[in-house]
Amino acid sequence: MPSFQVLSGEPGSDLEPRNGREYKLAVDTGASSFWVYAKEFMQSVKLDLPEDMLGDMDDMIQCDWSDATAEFRQKYALRAVIPNSTAPVSETRTLHYYDGGCLSVVRWPACQACDMPFVAPAWDWVSGKPGYMEDYKLRFARVLAIAVDKDTAAQGNDGNLGLGVPGYRAPWQNASSADRVTFFDILNEGVGLVSKPMCLFMRLLAPNGHMLAHANQRVQSFVYYGVGSPCGYLRPGDDQIMTPDYTPPLYILPDLDIDGHYRWWSLQLLSLTLLEPLNPYPNHATLEPTDWMQRRIPIGEAIDGTLLGTRVMFDSGSMSSVLPQWLLRTIWTQWFHMPEELYPNTSDQWLHHYRDFSKHDVVFEFQDYFGRVEHVRCSAQEFLTSPWTPPGQPGGTMACFVQSSTETGIDAIDQPWILGLNFFWAAILKLDATHRGDRPVPHQSPPYIQFAPQRIVRNGQKVAGPWDLELHAHLPPSMQATLRGQPELLV
Repeated sequence: MPSFQVLSGEPGSDLEPRNGREYKLAVDTGASSFWVYAKEFMQSVKLDLPEDMLGDMDDMIQCDWSDATAEFRQKYALRAVIPNSTAPVSETRTLHYYDGGCLSVVRWPACQACDMPFVAPAWDWVSGKPGYMEDYKLRFARVLAIAVDKDTAAQGNDGNLGLGVPGYRAPWQNASSADRVTFFDILNEGVGLVSKPMCLFMRLLAPNGHMLAHANQRVQSFVYYGVGSPCGYLRPGDDQIMTPDYTPPLYILPDLDIDGHYRWWSLQLLSLTLLEPLNPYPNHATLEPTDWMQRRIPIGEAIDGTLLGTRVMFDSGSMSSVLPQWLLRTIWTQWFHMPEELYPNTSDQWLHHYRDFSKHDVVFEFQDYFGRVEHVRCSAQEFLTSPWTPPGQPGGTMACFVQSSTETGIDAIDQPWILGLNFFWAAILKLDATHRGDRPVPHQSPPYIQFAPQRIVRNGQKVAGPWDLELHAHLPPSMQATLRGQPELLV
C-alpha cells in the first residue's frame, strides 16, 4: 500500500519547481529508513565473484540503464524523483533488503536548505475522503537512492517509507532523532501533528480490484496515528459500532546482534493451525470438534512437548511470507493438498493451490519477550490466497509464500523469518514503541504489538469481513466514543 505525499518546497529552493508533485512511498514495517529516488539514479549491479577475489572491493557496481527495456525506460522518465542537494553529504550507505534488493542511499543534513517538505496527508472524517493538511508540513531529511537494483526499480513506487521499530536507524551509523532519518523521528521532532508519534495502527487490504470497486469509500487501507480504533462495522439499524477484538500487548523481542536495541517488530511463532469447517455454520469463537478439524503445525517442539518456536518479523514491505522449507512443505501437502513431488523447490517461485479457504480459519500462536502466549485467529482466505493466478496453470491461486534462497542465510540467529503482506491482509496491527526519546530502553519502554483479525465475530458467527470494516463516518474514534458511550473505541 503506497503512502501519498505532496511536495511543498519553499520559494526559491531547488524543490520549488516540483511543488504539487505526488510521491508514492511503499509502507514498509521491515525497514527503518525512508528514501526517495534521486534524479537520474543509476543501476546497481551485484558482482557474482567469490569473496577472496573481491578483497576490499564493494560487491556492487553502478552503471547506466542502457540494457533496460523500452517500457522500463518510459517508467524511468515519468517517475517522481528529487534532485541531489548541493550541500555536503552527511552519509552514503548501502541498503540491503531480504528479497535481494540493494540500493546506494545518500542523506544530507536535516536543515531547511536540504529538507524535503511534504504536505501532511490526512483522512477527512467529515467528508469521508482522503485529503491533505495544507497548513502543516512533514519535513523529511533529504534521503535519496542514487543507485538501485533492477528488481527494486521495476516496482511502481517512488520511494520507501520505513516504519521499523522507532529508534533503529539503519543503515545510518551517525544519526539521532534530531537528524529525522525515520518517519517516527519526523513526527517526534515536528510540529505536534499527532499526540502519539511512536504509535500507529496499520490495516492493509488485498489488491482486489473487484472488491475495491464495490466497497464503500470509507473501506480503506491505512496507517493511522491517533487515539482509538479507527475502523469498525455499524450494522444497519444499530447505534453501536462493532470493532475488531484486539489482543493484549505482546512485547517484541530485543535484537540478538546489537545488545539493548530493538530492530524488528518481531515475536516468537510457536505454531500455525488451519481450522477446517465440518458443518456449514461452525462457531468461529470455539474449537469444538463437531465444528472444526484442526491441522496444527507445531514449531520447534522439544522432547517434553514444549514449543520453542521460531522468531518472525512482521514486514509489510515483503510481498510474501518467507518461512522455513520444512514448514512450507507441510503447508503444501497438509493444507493445500498438493503432491509432495510438485513442491516448487526454488526461492523465486511462490506456492500455489486450488483450494477454497473462504470458510476456514487460521490460528497463529505467538509468544512475546516476557513469555506471554496469545492466539490470533483470522480468516484463512486472506492469508492463504491472493488475487493472482499462477502463471501457466489452469485456475488456482498464488499463495504468498516463498522459501529462503539459502536456508541457512535467513535462518541465522540475528535474522528472523518473515510474515509478509498476506499476514497484513488477515490482521490489523497496532505498533507502539511506548517512548518519545531517541530510542526505546529494554525493561523501561519495551515496544509492543497488538493484533486484531480483519473481521468481526459475534456469538460465534462472522458478521463482517475485511471489505465491511469502514473508517468511522463523520467523527474520529475519540469523539465517536463520547457520542455513542463506547469507551472500547479508545483501544
